Amino acid sequence: MAMTIELTAHSTVEITEVIELEVGGHYCLPYGVYSLHVLNGVAWVTSQAEDHILECGDELTIPRQPHAVIVSAVDRQPLRFEMHRR
Repeated sequence: MAMTIELTAHSTVEITEVIELEVGGHYCLPYGVYSLHVLNGVAWVTSQAEDHILECGDELTIPRQPHAVIVSAVDRQPLRFEMHRR
């Protein structure tokens, strides 16, 4: 499984990472508050026993949680998404 991460700092408060997952790949978000924006593919996000399906262009804000948040690539093409950490 290949994963690509690009890291840029927009300010002292927010960090943006671009993450790419191969088909069937998974990524566990580090602890924090996030906004996800899907750039390509389809993401299945599991957060506190809630599932969200995000398609290209969709965004989701995830508040700080005590449990892991998992992002999975569930389409026939790689998933590429921006993760804005606050």
